[in-house]
Amino acid sequence: MPVRLTVCFLFCLHHIGLAQDVCQDVRGVVRDKAGLALTGAHVYLSDTTVSEVVTDEKGGFRLANISPGWYVLNVKHGGYEPVAIPIVVEAGKELVMEIGLSESPFELQEIQVSGQSLPQIGAHRFTVEETERYAATFYDPARLVSSLPGVIGDNDQANNIVIRGNSPNGLLWRLEGADILNPNHLENAGTFSDRATQNGGGVNILSAQLLGNSAFIKGGYGAGYGNLVSGVFDMKLRKGNNERFELTGQLSLLGTELASEGPLGKKGSSYLVNYRYSTIGLLSLMGVDFGNEKTSFQDVSFHLSFPGRKGELSVFGFAGLSDTRLEPQRDPALWELGRDKYETDFSSATSVMGLRSHLTVSNRMLLKSSAAFSYKETGRRAFFLDTALVSRLMQEDASRLQKLAVHNSLSFFINARHTLTAGHHSALLFFDVYFADGAEKRPLQVVVNAAGDQLLVQPYVEWKMALGRRITWIAGLHGMLTENEHRWEPRLAAALDLGRQQRLSLAFDQTSQLQPLHISYVTVLGTDGTGTYPNRSLGLSRYTHYSAAFSGRLSQYGYRIEAYYQQLRGIPVSTNAGTTFSALNSLEQFIHDSLANRGSGRNYGVELSLEKPLPGEYYFLFSSALYRSLYTAADGLERSSRYDGKYALSLTCGREAVRSGNRSFGIHARILYRGGYLETPIDEALSARNGETVYMDELPFTRKLDDYFRVDLRISSKKEKPSYTRIVAIDIQNLTNRKNIAYRYYDTVTGRIETKYQLGLIPVLSLRIEFSAAKK
Repeated sequence: MPVRLTVCFLFCLHHIGLAQDVCQDVRGVVRDKAGLALTGAHVYLSDTTVSEVVTDEKGGFRLANISPGWYVLNVKHGGYEPVAIPIVVEAGKELVMEIGLSESPFELQEIQVSGQSLPQIGAHRFTVEETERYAATFYDPARLVSSLPGVIGDNDQANNIVIRGNSPNGLLWRLEGADILNPNHLENAGTFSDRATQNGGGVNILSAQLLGNSAFIKGGYGAGYGNLVSGVFDMKLRKGNNERFELTGQLSLLGTELASEGPLGKKGSSYLVNYRYSTIGLLSLMGVDFGNEKTSFQDVSFHLSFPGRKGELSVFGFAGLSDTRLEPQRDPALWELGRDKYETDFSSATSVMGLRSHLTVSNRMLLKSSAAFSYKETGRRAFFLDTALVSRLMQEDASRLQKLAVHNSLSFFINARHTLTAGHHSALLFFDVYFADGAEKRPLQVVVNAAGDQLLVQPYVEWKMALGRRITWIAGLHGMLTENEHRWEPRLAAALDLGRQQRLSLAFDQTSQLQPLHISYVTVLGTDGTGTYPNRSLGLSRYTHYSAAFSGRLSQYGYRIEAYYQQLRGIPVSTNAGTTFSALNSLEQFIHDSLANRGSGRNYGVELSLEKPLPGEYYFLFSSALYRSLYTAADGLERSSRYDGKYALSLTCGREAVRSGNRSFGIHARILYRGGYLETPIDEALSARNGETVYMDELPFTRKLDDYFRVDLRISSKKEKPSYTRIVAIDIQNLTNRKNIAYRYYDTVTGRIETKYQLGLIPVLSLRIEFSAAKK
């Protein structure tokens, strides 16, 4: 039914035309940092004949009847830093913008605000336009950022990311100012044990086309960020159009998607809603090998915005369902690999409901508040068939997490040079988790069986100051307050404007993170059946980060060189001297051992990026990194970690060309190359005896996998018609069909060590139509 509705929707839009000219409006509002409207700001497009406009008493502006294409939007106001923003105009969607200007007592150069850079060190602002243009990102922000230096995908099947050699478990997800649980479908995708991960999954529940001014940060954290080690996705939802109704429909081999937005009432309120239903089974019919696995997912997301005289209230949320099922081969004579006799069922339900408000207390004070309730439930059961075709339970997992997160902050804009912000992030987590593990020759054993709650309070204060014309300082203090531990973490950052569009940035920050539940609540059952938790008293893992960056622009090209050094302390390792386990190498795996915060680690490296953004005939982003990722376990020896690939390169590039009239053609490519991850050798003889993979733990991560190489391609054709835009595209992931190694394992059917490869060539054809109705 969802597919048929989408086909009808696209067919109807194809025949609609409500105007004679192919054009669209660009409008928005300009405000200062306190949220007050700026009257008299000058807004214009570079290199066009479109007349300049001036913002009205509400800060609003409108550039009418703009032809589709790429432009640079300029905003200038006396006493404020001017900005230049690359934009793309499409006939099918009115471009509505919210632009904030920072007050300045000095005459400053124009600031380029693009999808590739932010003023703060280690930060990247990602846009909807990038996810539509970059090859094989499939509207997933986590897949998009693997084009950045120092950011690497863990496995093609999932969007888990390795940031500067850190485990994907070190990532923080934040939505509209509130910390949330893992916002992904299919959390077990691409893992060795087929179990759910903490921060990733096969598909992000939030389609990137809903995102507004969002950021990905991998260092130089402001005082408002905590409970993280490697990075943060700080996602903001865009507002729906508050003047006219707009519809977007997309049909592809991955899924069908419908989005609607428009005004609510007559006071500037708006809604935005998006529904998506998977049709991934079509790829199997085209020959893509998913084995005997069946996968499905669906989700809905929304954002309601209610502006007021002194602020704004927003209601937001999403809900998603996903499941996978692996069917066994019932004839033992047809068993070629161990998975042929396995049967697994995995299901997941995720939802978030939240409120956000911005209140302008005065012309110098802004109060921000947000609250979000997150819910995530996952379940998994795994069976194997013996030679008599009797199904035996091998693994069983059940997890229910509920998180209430609240954020409040008050910013005081003392003057153009000084801003003081104080606030807190508080979260209460309720959990009920059960994991039982076994193997073909090992009986089912309870590993984790716990229920309870966990409170984390994170107060913070931050002071931003401009010292003279060229130097900007940010100093802050962040608290991590738990039931057993109180920790205060300093944050410092400085930027020196060297002139000629060059900048030197320095940052120092300390962060820490709670331990994953599957580590801190490992369960030991007594003879009476009661459980004890030897790792419950584990403290925070602590992280210290030093970074320095030099950035600048030469004409239309931007460049950036950044060096960093990370120290990690308080890492859980075994209490048994001589063992080599460290939580730094863990993703979803369990450890049947008592742990203590005695481990450590080091990550260091140099990153280089060179970019040429749109507008223009072409764009590119070249990223490279040389790095090391090391850890020290209970035996006191420093070794390479699992993620110590040592080097990584990526090139994302493309060209958008107008062929004739209102037709354009795009070709986009992404090339990813990195050093192979490390693995621990497998003891084949002991694995055969035990009927499962057994590693040589005395030789941890001493075998390097082959280097990873992947080429992605996107070819698109865009046609602009009155009031709508049609885009036909094909995305091809792994164009060369290279066999990149995921991991090795002992197979109980072949009786030898086998290699599991990552995904091969995957073509995804899509049709997308954006329709903009007449103004309300």
